[in-house]
Amino acid sequence: GPGRQSPNSRRRRPAARPGVDRGGGAAVSWPAAGGRGADAASHWGETTMACKVLLEVKAREGKGAELLALFESILPDTREYDGCGGVDTLRGQDDPDTLVLVETWETRAHYEKYFAWRRESGTVAKIGALVAGPPNLRYFDLTGA
Repeated sequence: GPGRQSPNSRRRRPAARPGVDRGGGAAVSWPAAGGRGADAASHWGETTMACKVLLEVKAREGKGAELLALFESILPDTREYDGCGGVDTLRGQDDPDTLVLVETWETRAHYEKYFAWRRESGTVAKIGALVAGPPNLRYFDLTGA
């Protein structure tokens, strides 16, 4: 949209803020932020953002609103993180305790770096305290079809 940086511009990494993102919540078994880190855009010969990340979580009973509020508080920094092209948050119509984040990243490596920062900052632990189990985390390449 208007005022949006181009996909190839470098974005600043949000600074850690004292007292924020330091959760003491219960840990949940989140997947490791490892992987191939291949640049999907170069694979397709494109310069546009090419990695889509789908993160699905189910809040503990009655914690859906609190989980949504947590995402609302942290996603502005996500959207400004280096390599992020945007995040949409979806809430289940049939199960409002289910949230799906649809994220666009320049590369999977950009997302993995971001996720490592979220883990180190304590955000993953905060989310873990509100969810019923491990997230469903999936990576996709844009195909142009």
